[in-house]
Amino acid sequence: MPQVQYEALWCITNIATGTQDQVQCLVDKEVIPKLINLIQTEGDNIKELAIWALGNIAGDNKVFRDIVLSCNMVAVLLDVLVNTKSKEILKIACWLFRNLVNGKQNLKIDKAIPILCKLIKENEDKEILKGAFYVLMKLCSTEGSYVPILVEQKILPRLIQLLK
Repeated sequence: MPQVQYEALWCITNIATGTQDQVQCLVDKEVIPKLINLIQTEGDNIKELAIWALGNIAGDNKVFRDIVLSCNMVAVLLDVLVNTKSKEILKIACWLFRNLVNGKQNLKIDKAIPILCKLIKENEDKEILKGAFYVLMKLCSTEGSYVPILVEQKILPRLIQLLK
């Protein structure tokens, strides 16, 4: 059955790249909580596609992004970023995180800062770094700046190293 689930998920991921009306159909059929559940319960190949589908949905427009956010997506995503060993999943998870914070104001996700800093310190992959930096940049540009937390995380040496 996992192979059938995988193929069905590919279809959903492709539909999520379609028109706004097509994505709306997925939202109306309540696919978002199902995708989030798959991220929490299934193996890497299913998890990867579920994250990808959610990234497509969240990236479509701010209404869909906010629906994804309202389903506890940040907590689930942070768990993925902490616990996955797969570079591919990390890349896609960082991209999803970018879509979640893009255009969002007044983000209050302090727990993300240490996790993103750890990703930056421990990875060389450009896609992971770009995603983590983008999310940090968005967080640090909101009210109640997180800049002091960045300094506490001792991320400055890594940032300076990456400038070279």
